[in-house]
Amino acid sequence: MAWYTIALIACCIILVLQVFMSFFLGDFDLDFDHDFGFGDIFSLKGIIHFVIGVTLTLTLFGTASTVAVWAIAVAVGIAFVVILGWLYRFVYKSLKQEIDYEQEITNAPGEVYFYDEGIQCGEVTLTLEGTQKTLPFTSDNEEVKLRTGEKITVSGKRNDLKFIKKNS
Repeated sequence: MAWYTIALIACCIILVLQVFMSFFLGDFDLDFDHDFGFGDIFSLKGIIHFVIGVTLTLTLFGTASTVAVWAIAVAVGIAFVVILGWLYRFVYKSLKQEIDYEQEITNAPGEVYFYDEGIQCGEVTLTLEGTQKTLPFTSDNEEVKLRTGEKITVSGKRNDLKFIKKNS
């Protein structure tokens, strides 16, 4: 068995281990990010992809004795790095979730988490962006007496909610 076939097998094993570790143990290659810059070519993933491209080409040609075969092998290695780098960036952007936070909240039903009558402020739990959030709120009405667990309606900016009314 030729040295380049052994190198191909070794790099494939490393790649499989790296993919396994990325999926099940978190990101293994700490120097790779979604921007794919010059430094990513010399990352562990970039080097592994390059060596796989070169050794795969040498294995398919069955020889490493001519300059032409080496030139093709190096070109294929570079293509592996570029294509797989683009593929990583594409997958990263596809999986990335953008959350559009609601800044203006209008007549949102919620539940009193805490309320201090002395300073007329407290916290309300409500559903925003599909999850439960606990946000501060204030009341301009001194006669309002709220207890934990009461259902209320609030409105205003996300960081400046105002008590509107008690719900039945």
